[in-house]
Amino acid sequence: MPQTVLVIDDDNNMRWVIRRALAQAGYNVAMAASGEDGLELLAQEPIDLVLLDLKMPGLDGLGVLRRFRQGPADVPVILLTAYASVQTAVEAMKLGATDYLSKPFDVEALKLAVERALRERALAQEVARLRAQVSVLAATPEIVGKSAVLAELLGRLPAMAAAAGHVLVTGEPGTGKRLLARAIHLSAPRQRPLLEFDAAALPGDRTERELFGQTVTVGGVGTHLAGVLDRAMGGTLLLAALDRLSPAGQERLAALLPQANLRLIATASGPLSAALQQALSPLIVTVPPLRERLDDVPLLVRHFLGERALTPLALQALLRYDWPGNVAELRRVVERAAALAAVGEAIDLEHLPEAVAASLTVPERVPFRLPPEGVNLEEVERELIRQALERAHGNKTRAAELLGLTRHTLLYRLEKYGLKTGEE
Repeated sequence: MPQTVLVIDDDNNMRWVIRRALAQAGYNVAMAASGEDGLELLAQEPIDLVLLDLKMPGLDGLGVLRRFRQGPADVPVILLTAYASVQTAVEAMKLGATDYLSKPFDVEALKLAVERALRERALAQEVARLRAQVSVLAATPEIVGKSAVLAELLGRLPAMAAAAGHVLVTGEPGTGKRLLARAIHLSAPRQRPLLEFDAAALPGDRTERELFGQTVTVGGVGTHLAGVLDRAMGGTLLLAALDRLSPAGQERLAALLPQANLRLIATASGPLSAALQQALSPLIVTVPPLRERLDDVPLLVRHFLGERALTPLALQALLRYDWPGNVAELRRVVERAAALAAVGEAIDLEHLPEAVAASLTVPERVPFRLPPEGVNLEEVERELIRQALERAHGNKTRAAELLGLTRHTLLYRLEKYGLKTGEE
């Protein structure tokens, strides 16, 4: 998409010459005949670079530059003047001018100055983007995964961190909401003191007394004992399990937030009052459940267990399970499995909870009819095991998979029926 250059100059002929030259070079050109008109265009339209005349009636070039640089704009400005002087150039550079050209100037020199300024701006923007990306990576060492939904979420993190408003992180229990909330705080351009409070950690109304503080009477005099909100003033409060506050507590917090000198980053798994929801919008982000990013399961397992090995069958079961308890449940399952497996032994299907192991097989209707005379079930079972071992070339893990059994169960049946196999 062509870049847009704004020319602010009261000389009609000069504007025409510049417009013709830059249009031929492939730029979009916007024009303003006064400093006031130029500032209005800058406020209304996306501009990539400004060519600014120094001497204009009314608001001159330095005046425009002073007012323009009061905002956060990173748009480069090249000052144009027929009244060249070192003093003016120094003042212009102090105000943020990118370059300084004297009239009359060579059109090719102007185009080179424009190209150089835009290239430097693009480089600065790329450096800022990479710094933000590094900041996110440094702030999210515990947020593991490479799935598309997680990448999209982390891509929004710098903007949330840089915003001034409160943030609400929602999602099912166990998805890692508090990790993301901490990452938002750590990625902020200006670090504030952080205070964390878990609204689910204390019983009954103790939570709200801790959060809001309380008034006690000593010697007939009422004294306010500072709560978490008081101590967080001037900093950031990470308030976990916000939905665990009572309806009255949520209403009270919603009323206090507009006057509170703090940034609230809250997490919630359940609904909030309408007033509190409104107070926290529009910065609301949802952490996806693990079932929507199953591609991250192998990475999470490696993160939790290090180099501990899993059999392909165990990993397949982990990938097929829908994880209602999300990442927290996955961590409990694999750490328990690692404790059950012998030292140096790969984690297998038999070490996983029954519900997880059962996800590997989908029950199907067996195409078998019981003959009128009946069958010897043990003989049928023995024959099916023999056929499975034959098809799996003696590999017990593969044979167990063919029969819909765990490896441990197959080994039990082999011993029960006295079946012997060769080495795997």
